[in-house]
Amino acid sequence: TLHRANPDERQNRFALASTLADLGVRREAQSLMRDDALARAILSADWPRVAQEARSLDREYWEFAKSYWNLSVLLGASGHSSVIVELYDRARPLLESGELEWIRVARPMTILALRSAGRAKEADRLFAIYQAATLRLPQRGQLGDEREFDMAVIAALTGRNEQALSGLDGL
Repeated sequence: TLHRANPDERQNRFALASTLADLGVRREAQSLMRDDALARAILSADWPRVAQEARSLDREYWEFAKSYWNLSVLLGASGHSSVIVELYDRARPLLESGELEWIRVARPMTILALRSAGRAKEADRLFAIYQAATLRLPQRGQLGDEREFDMAVIAALTGRNEQALSGLDGL
């Protein structure tokens, strides 16, 4: 399947399929992603199926939850943030053993999902990791832009919504 394909090839193929779907050429879009059940589910807005496919990724989910289709945002926005919590729980042994880096899971949607599940202490731990990683980013260049975006996200996560919006306006 395409889960193990080159991430750039998979992302480019999905971008083309998304454009085709937006243009109403859904059959061709689905055909382009015929070997990728997750992509087909996203293209057809089949959110329960997206959740099921995300679960099947297991550890691989953390490798592209942020960048690849923003899968974590899709799960949260479609009412499936519990899947993120489930995947986090499955990843805990890998995190504790060092096989998986904490920064991979210390992402805004994981923090929000844990907060929604009433697990504030764990969410706070991940928030501290996310914030520390953001502060280590350079202040200039492409990573400087990422830092500024992440700083706006941190402001939003801490309830400073006006500061968050102001930070986004500066990008």
